Amino acid sequence: MPQTNPIGEAEFSTLMTSCEDFAQVSQIAVAVSGGADSLCLAIMLQAWGAERGVEVTALTVDHGLRKESRGEAEQVKTWLEAIGLKQHILTWAPNKHQTTAVQARARKARYALMSDWCQAQGVDHLFLAHHQDDQAETVLMRLKKQSTLYGFGAMALARDVHGLKLCRPLLNVPKSRLIATLKTKGQHWIEDPSNHNTDFERVRVRALLVDLAKQGVSADRLSGAATSARLVCDVLDKAADRLVDIAVEPGKTLKITPDFLNAPPRIYERALSKILRDVGGNVYPPSPDKLRRLRAWLESGEHGARTLAGVLVRTKASGIYVSVESPRQNCKKTDK
Repeated sequence: MPQTNPIGEAEFSTLMTSCEDFAQVSQIAVAVSGGADSLCLAIMLQAWGAERGVEVTALTVDHGLRKESRGEAEQVKTWLEAIGLKQHILTWAPNKHQTTAVQARARKARYALMSDWCQAQGVDHLFLAHHQDDQAETVLMRLKKQSTLYGFGAMALARDVHGLKLCRPLLNVPKSRLIATLKTKGQHWIEDPSNHNTDFERVRVRALLVDLAKQGVSADRLSGAATSARLVCDVLDKAADRLVDIAVEPGKTLKITPDFLNAPPRIYERALSKILRDVGGNVYPPSPDKLRRLRAWLESGEHGARTLAGVLVRTKASGIYVSVESPRQNCKKTDK
């Protein structure tokens, strides 16, 4: 049975603490599409921020994928301003000729627009309304793709991406409780028709989750499994961060010392993933398969150059060098 008890202010405060200590934070941003999840988070953040003197700004992206998108963004603005919450509408102009990977491209564009706004305004924390059902769906999608332990760990409560902290305080809360919370406040929300379009993988997985729940494989159990995997990943991440500190010399071109490849393979593979993500300015690291191919090449001791995720990796007798890929560099592509 779905949980229908609304989230109270005391409980939300505890959920916020699970992300990190916000004692020194004076302003935050929250992504608000107008759906039940993000509206619920925005409303609760507004009350939380007002009590603590934290300025909250809502960011809504007009994705332009449907003719109603601008009107929906304006409707969200009206709702939020009615409760005293500031809102900015950020506009994305999609390439209408590209018809594949629409959701993935839209997601990347949303993050880029919001990240740029946060950087320009000096905001270090961006809140996202992913919840327990989203986490369970992500786990199933990763399992389908034979993902790594990191993939199975799915989303984290808080994650640093190029200096911007992405916070998900609702990650362990079922969506039914978010809807119940909005209903108690008499707040309407927008239903995105793409949430029912079975052309999208996540929608198909959502239907599968309903069937699995009947067999006892519920969203909370999948989410719990992801949390357990995430704890192991956190240990590996700390070891990878220590390795980067020890074996990577900073600079415009990073130099990786021989100590790097002498570390346990899973540790330096994770460290390499972090380096590629940061140098390339990417939100997500390269795929596991591409990363393994690059790792195998590095272990071979062959001198030369490879590119992956917009990053040039060059090996010489003196070490391994990592820098941003130049458009005209001619070397083997690991990401093909």
